[in-house]
Formats: sequence, structure tokens, C-alpha cells
Amino acid sequence: MSSKPSIVSQLLPQLDAWWSLIIASPWLIAILLLFVVLSAKRHGELAYGSTRSSVVGWLLMALYFGAHLLLPVTEASMGLLGLILIIMLSDGIVSSLRHSRSPFFVHNLGVLLGGLLVLHPASILLYPFILVKLRGIKSLSGRHVVALLIGTISILLLALMLFPERSWEGVASFVQRSVAPVIRVELPDPSQWPSLVLDLLYLLLITVACFHCLRASVVRVRLAMSFHLQLAWILMLLHLLYGAKSGGPQLFILGAIFISGIMSVHFATDRDSRWVILPIALFSIALCAFKLWTYFHYTPLS
Repeated sequence: MSSKPSIVSQLLPQLDAWWSLIIASPWLIAILLLFVVLSAKRHGELAYGSTRSSVVGWLLMALYFGAHLLLPVTEASMGLLGLILIIMLSDGIVSSLRHSRSPFFVHNLGVLLGGLLVLHPASILLYPFILVKLRGIKSLSGRHVVALLIGTISILLLALMLFPERSWEGVASFVQRSVAPVIRVELPDPSQWPSLVLDLLYLLLITVACFHCLRASVVRVRLAMSFHLQLAWILMLLHLLYGAKSGGPQLFILGAIFISGIMSVHFATDRDSRWVILPIALFSIALCAFKLWTYFHYTPLS
């Protein structure tokens, strides 16, 4: 059976060239970073309900997060695209911690999850976590589940309509290529182990700080901490399985560090948990030194 070219290739024959040019542009990174910076403070206020700020906390978050952006431009751009979807998904959950939401709102969460699935199919592992959180805010009725699935399936169907060749073989090949990354679990390169150890210690430190001040916090802060902590560990697990290998997707680790950084900024404003500042500063300096060394050591000079 003869196959027809994809709809996108017919309507926009230069799309691949345009996309390669855009994703490799430092300007895209600048735009995405601006969105992340503007979202960081808003997300912290949504989660913890406070406008208090700590300059030291934000500087340490920026230092630790920025060290993870010492990547090839394309990897950094794709990672930041995924991070923006994770931030929007997290905004939706933390803004609903104390009250239920309509099916239309849950549909929007499904759209965001569908976008993450397009970036990397391993994002399917976020679904059980999101369903548990929807149950916690009494938004897991049949209508809510249907709305969530419709939101995700609509994005996946749109991708199936636009990108594969228009034949059963083309669709099957596209699905196979899209799902293949899920089974490509590889051990990280030995050169990445120091960075992974620092990231795990950093997240473990945030976890200890959470448990240290959890009981003394108000209900909303406890719920936000629990959500952030669980999401950060899930994203870290996904990074260990898929992102730590050479050329792996970086959206998972960027998401984990962003979520952990939001918590660290909150701890820097809390009198009982300011002790985290010193170890986070040490981790940040060590990570920056390691990332700078590996970046200049493995990046050929032009």
C-alpha cells in the first residue's frame, strides 16, 4: 500500500529545518528561562501563600539550577520546554490543594500531561501520582477521569494526525518510534556519577528539612511540601532511568531541581529551617565546579 506524506510535511515542508534552527537557538533558551524565572516566584506564592522572599535562597536556587543548564543548546531547550509543562502542571495542583476543581480544569491537566508524553513517553509514570492528588482534592469522579483522558488523548491524536506518514504502516512506525524510549533504560555514564550523587544528596537534604518543619507548618504548607517532595523524587527517579545517560532528556532533572529549589527558598525564609542554607551553598559550589569542569573538558573548542 502506498503511503502519503504527513500532513505537516505537505503544509510546512521546511518545518524540520525551522524546528532544528529554533531549538538550537540561544534566543529560545533566553525566552524559556524568562518564563521560568517569572514562574518561580508565582509558584512559590501559590504553594506556600507567602510573599516573603529570601535573596540568599533565590541566589542559591539560581546557582544550583543554572549549573544543570551547562548543556548543548538543543538539550537545554528541550529540557526547558518540558520544565515549563511541569511548572504549569504543578501550578494547577498547588492552586487546588484546599478545594475541588471542575472537569474542564482537569482536562487542562490532561493536555499538559499529553504534552509531556510527546516530549518523552516515560512521563506516563506521572499519571498515578496525578490521579492520587486529584483524589485528595475530591476531583476524581468519573467525569474528571474522562476529562483527564480526553485532554491527553486529544494531544496524542493530534500528533498522530500531523506527523506520521498517512498509512497504517506509517502510523505504526511513528508509534513504535515514540514508545521506544521507554524501554531504553541505560546506566548513566561514569562521568555523570558525581553530579548524580550531589543531586541525590541535595534532594535528601530537602527531604530532611521537610520532615523537620512539617509538623510546625500550617495545613496548606504541609500539603504543598508533600506534593513537591513526592513529585521531586518521582522526577529524580525518571531522570535516573532515562535522563542520566549520555544525551538523555533533561526535563526530569530540571523539574526535580526546580521543585526542590522552590522548597529551599521557602526554608530560607523559615527561622527553624534556615540551617539548610549552608549545606545547599556547599552543594551548589561543588556542582557548579563539577559542571564547569565537565562542560569545558568535553566540549570541543571551535
